[in-house]
Formats: sequence, structure tokens, C-alpha cells
Amino acid sequence: MAAASGTVDEGETYTQNIVKEIEEEIGLTNLQLTLGPKEFVDDGKHRFFVQWFLAGVDKDKVTIKIQEEEVEAYTWIDTVQLIKDVADKPDKYVPSMQNALEILHVS
Repeated sequence: MAAASGTVDEGETYTQNIVKEIEEEIGLTNLQLTLGPKEFVDDGKHRFFVQWFLAGVDKDKVTIKIQEEEVEAYTWIDTVQLIKDVADKPDKYVPSMQNALEILHVS
């Protein structure tokens, strides 16, 4: 969930941006990305589009190398446990996590 993100630069596509951000922020390359939903966000301060991409990885076959300036921490958690944890401890997650679960149809 939200393993990498970034702002699309002028002349860059959503796909080019997420491929770059995934490599920079968590060190993964050559992922098979699936285009997810696109949503418009208006939080009262900012108005922007979010393009979601989905990818699956075998945690035993990848090495995560986080960019410490961009990523505070990471952990592997299965979907069922994530849904329960977000419901039980919402302050542990970014405010948009529940919304992300709903958009990606996993809650």
C-alpha cells in the first residue's frame, strides 16, 4: 500500500513517474505494474489527481532498499491484517490509508 509516490514532472507520464519513484524510494525495478483507479483529491488546501498502480512481489525474492530521506519505515503485512490494523489503530497510518483501501477495493 502506497509504497512509493511522487509528483509528476512536466513532460513525464504517471507511469514514468511511478517507475522512477519505486526505484528511488524502495529500490525495486522491473515490476509488472497494473493501472489502478485514478481519483481527484480536494482536501480543502490542495486539489490534485492521484493515479494508483498495483504490483505484486514475492517478499522472499526481493530486497527492499529504502531511501531514508523519503521512507520512514516499512513492514510486510497481509491484506486481512492491514484492514484490521487500520480500523483498530488509524493513527498509526497516514490519514489517507482508509481511503486508499476503499479505492483499491480491499476494505
